[in-house]
Amino acid sequence: MYSLASAEPHPDIRQTLNIIQQGGRKAKAWLADKENAKFTLPALYQPFSLIPPYIWKASPSTTNGNEQAHRNINRDGIGLTLLAGIMRGYQYDSRMMSGMHLLATYGIGHRDTASTHVHRAKRAVSRKG
Repeated sequence: MYSLASAEPHPDIRQTLNIIQQGGRKAKAWLADKENAKFTLPALYQPFSLIPPYIWKASPSTTNGNEQAHRNINRDGIGLTLLAGIMRGYQYDSRMMSGMHLLATYGIGHRDTASTHVHRAKRAVSRKG
């Protein structure tokens, strides 16, 4: 199933789908769910998608950035009135802009290092050995 999550054309996609289909009740249900949904397989497998390959490959493989943005916004409060939401949004934007200015001017990030796949992989390797 993991081989479907790719930007490269699969050598024999139909045979792979047949193997999944014959993999048992859960595999059959998983595949049926993905085939019946309009956007699921195109979201996993670029050749089924309308997104050009150069854009597909340039985008991040996770949604961690989006999830972090939601967490940061929700940290300021939820269930606010419109005016309070606007004021909190302004405060959030001001904090983010000052952090961006600090990074652009002095090269100092608001964290020690960016939490990227490469950074996490290097940290994992250094912890193992």
